[in-house]
Order: sequence, then C-alpha cells, then structure tokens
Amino acid sequence: MTLTFHDDRGVRDLLARYCVLLDANRTDELGEIFTEDCAVDFIPGTTIHGLAAVIAHLTERMRPVAATSHHLSNTVLSETGDGEVAATSYLYAWHRYRDGRPDGTVWGHYEDVARRTTGGWRLARRTLVVHGMEGFDRPEMHMLHRLGHDAG
Repeated sequence: MTLTFHDDRGVRDLLARYCVLLDANRTDELGEIFTEDCAVDFIPGTTIHGLAAVIAHLTERMRPVAATSHHLSNTVLSETGDGEVAATSYLYAWHRYRDGRPDGTVWGHYEDVARRTTGGWRLARRTLVVHGMEGFDRPEMHMLHRLGHDAG
C-alpha cells in the first residue's frame, strides 16, 4: 500500500479527533475513532478489547475529570501494508479533577495502528507510553525505557 497525501491527512485527522472528542467529553462518539475489534493498552497487563469496552472504559475514566486538554505533536506515519498504517504521536495531556485535587499532567507518546475501513481510517490498536507524569491518578503506566539509561 502506498500512503497517499489523502491517507496521510486522514490518519492525522483521526488522531486529532480522538483528542477533540475526549476534551469535549464526547466519549459516546468514539466509534468514529476505533474499529469494532480494537485493542487499547493504557496500563501494563490490562488491554481493553473491543469498541464497546473501550468506550465504557474511557467514559468511566472521564467521570472524575472536570476538564482536559490533549495535545499531539511529532506524528510519524509508516506504511505497514494490508490497509494499515503505524503511527507514533507525542502527547501532552492536562487533567483538572472534579474533587479539587491537584491537576494531573502526562507527557508521553501513543503507538497506534490505524486501519482503512469502509467508514474511513480507524484505530485498531493504541498503546500509551508515558515519559513522565505529575499528579496523574494512575500509579502504574507503560513507562518509556531509554537506551543506555536506567528506567528508574
């Protein structure tokens, strides 16, 4: 498969729309983002399988959040064949909690596989790799391991 300008733009728009929907708390519209058979991995050992389960998970995760702001940059796309594209996008995500605790911030990147469907590009796989976080309410995340450096 050759990645055309139209495909490139479609995948980049897909990645940005995920952030827009989360920030607007429109998790019920995530069917525009993920495939029915998607797999999402935010926490080690806990892969979420299937669109309905992903929507339920993200809806629950957004419940204690009063506001969010997700920003993507440094997106790199690679053709993988069979109507799929691998994407890496760097992430900055800010979260304000309803209960008044300090705001949470995450820096990291997404490792995605986007698939061409009859409805357009959709995410078939998403993994969040965390580079750092402050005040974020998850004790265990996939942390970045840099070559030649201790992961601690």
